[in-house]
Amino acid sequence: MATYKVSYFDGKGRGEIIRLVFSAAGKNFEDHRVKGEDWPKFKPETPLGQMPVLTVTKGGKKSLLCQSGTIARSLAREFGLGGQGSEEQQLVEEVFDTVGDVHTAAFKFYFEKDEKSKAAAKTDVVDNHIPRLGNYISKRMKEYGKNGFIIGSKLSLADLALFNIVDQSSDMGLGDAWAKFPDVAAHSKKVQGEKNVSAYLAKRSK
Repeated sequence: MATYKVSYFDGKGRGEIIRLVFSAAGKNFEDHRVKGEDWPKFKPETPLGQMPVLTVTKGGKKSLLCQSGTIARSLAREFGLGGQGSEEQQLVEEVFDTVGDVHTAAFKFYFEKDEKSKAAAKTDVVDNHIPRLGNYISKRMKEYGKNGFIIGSKLSLADLALFNIVDQSSDMGLGDAWAKFPDVAAHSKKVQGEKNVSAYLAKRSK
């Protein structure tokens, strides 16, 4: 039986989608929150000198996997959150990648130091990336979703990814930008109400 450890800083960022996959699937994992002062010591142990990192220990053998998207996808497939059948699997990954575009743009805005560039980056996220994603989600839900989910009739990585970007962008002060997309707002409430997700959110680090 394998054991899992997710290593990331004490924040949401790129590590949160992995934590959400484990939690939604009801799987145990060690939530390794790396402190800033401990990162230089841990960094050389990682494959790319970056986090998140998933450490899998099985049969006495330890392996480390990096890249948040790779980790989230592989776990979703393993835990039954990757979509049912080839078409759903492809669409779930399509949603995941489309959400990822917004996540990258939001991070660019959030970490920008120059005030002029930061304002331009925020405008880009609010006026371009979020509307593009909101409209896309409504279209995919209408075409392929059931029971309030984006793709298929049960919770998948697609749903967790969308919930995650809405949650994190709200932390960044971008929450109002989702107001024009009621499908996204209703979806976030649904995912948040999922038993395993709700239990994780209630106990996660603030």
